[in-house]
Amino acid sequence: MVMVIATLGYCLDLASKSMAFEHHRTMQGVFGESQPMELLDAGIATISLVREYNTGMAFGYLQDFSGVLGLLLLIRLLFLALLVWIVRCTAPDAHTQRISLAILIAGAVGNLSDNLFTYDSEHPNAVRDFLLISGQDWSFPAFNLADTLITIGGIWFLWTLYRPRRHTSKQA
Repeated sequence: MVMVIATLGYCLDLASKSMAFEHHRTMQGVFGESQPMELLDAGIATISLVREYNTGMAFGYLQDFSGVLGLLLLIRLLFLALLVWIVRCTAPDAHTQRISLAILIAGAVGNLSDNLFTYDSEHPNAVRDFLLISGQDWSFPAFNLADTLITIGGIWFLWTLYRPRRHTSKQA
């Protein structure tokens, strides 16, 4: 079950990055270099399509550090190995915990594969980010589906660890 969910999540991430970047390139051909391209204006926030490359970690941390790729690969591989180890240690009947870990693995593999296989001459080995949420005086850093999977999977996993347990009592 974990492998199926992780593989599905990874494939969705890969497809969403490819489709978003291709759509953005196509629309730039029609409308010029305008970026960001507004998708939805919800009043207090706007969701836009962008084409950004992150050569660092979350929020661009370590982006200007020389040799960051090796460090990022090491961190991401160790994190992935830790997740796989946790899955192996998790009880087979702990379904919600295993699903949350599968979602985390999907996101981790999505960003790791960008570091390994995405090449742009100006931004080699960068993670592709394509969604931007912003308001009138604020903007959240651009992100992708892998980032979303990591966030949802991480919060869900922590919830499974700290949620109140139901105790079943046997009555005679």
